Amino acid sequence: MKSDRKIIIYCNDSNYVIGGVELFNKNLEDAFDEKGVSYKSIYKINCLKKFNILREPFSILYLIFVTRFIKTKFILIHHSNFYSILILPFIYPFFKEIRLISHVGDEWMHIKNKFLRCLTIVLLKKCVNKTFVISDNQIRFFKGVDTHKVTSIIPKKFAKLPATKTSKENYILFLARVCVEKGILDLLKIYEKNHKFLPKLKICGPIDSQSLRKKILKSENNCKGKIEIVEPVYQIEKKIKLIDESIFGIYPSYYDAFPLTPIEFFCRGKLCITSNISESINFIKDKKLLIEPGNFNHIKSSIEYCLGLIKNKKSNSEINETIKLAREIAEGKIVKYLL
Repeated sequence: MKSDRKIIIYCNDSNYVIGGVELFNKNLEDAFDEKGVSYKSIYKINCLKKFNILREPFSILYLIFVTRFIKTKFILIHHSNFYSILILPFIYPFFKEIRLISHVGDEWMHIKNKFLRCLTIVLLKKCVNKTFVISDNQIRFFKGVDTHKVTSIIPKKFAKLPATKTSKENYILFLARVCVEKGILDLLKIYEKNHKFLPKLKICGPIDSQSLRKKILKSENNCKGKIEIVEPVYQIEKKIKLIDESIFGIYPSYYDAFPLTPIEFFCRGKLCITSNISESINFIKDKKLLIEPGNFNHIKSSIEYCLGLIKNKKSNSEINETIKLAREIAEGKIVKYLL
């Protein structure tokens, strides 16, 4: 039975198709719905998205106004940037309990900068009742904050839907927001030099800019059909089909806390080469699948390793353990820890 008091979720954007925190929040909402948790998501004002100096204060006023008419259990803030920290003193007087879940990694500016990190820690300690983290890195750089480590979350369908029949088309799949920070240019360079010896690379996700799209199209032409842009997929069933029909996934990101992409792949029983900069180093047990961002030789070796496993139809206990972990994450265990 749902409580008459709602959990308020405060998130940057309702547009979950861009991935990241927004997709995490959509997955969390679905899990809340499934478990009968009473909540209301409130998003920042999108029409002011290009003017953060105006968007932030007006969004805070909107949040405070709307929640005055709601019986609130607590507010859960998604910490995705420094603004998520700066708002804390302003909303602190209006909420009985503030909980925060952090999605930032070492490369975020307010974490790299010592003064801003210290300010972040001070505000977390003063204004937040519970600080949830999703990676060991966050425990380290939030030293002094009473942190509670939780897992990530993906839709349960990733674990429950039957496997799609394997496609006759062999391809490696990059499935994420397509931007420089996610390592897409590194993949293009590797394919420019080695496309004759590699399977097709399918790139699926919203592309950040027209200039980046042009670079991908140029590489597509240079690699003689070995690179293909696939229109973004947002329905879970279509996403699963794309993963199931791939050989394996690749995600050479330069920054993350705990990316969803490798969890989704392993949940479907597929390998995913992933950067060694996030909680993925604890999630992925086979260390040959972890690469250093920007290290072309490292990425190339991991691709060859995966191709060898697939060709010889081999697995190992480390891969099986990661698959098991991914399917546990899909069960939505994070919900009971957040409540």
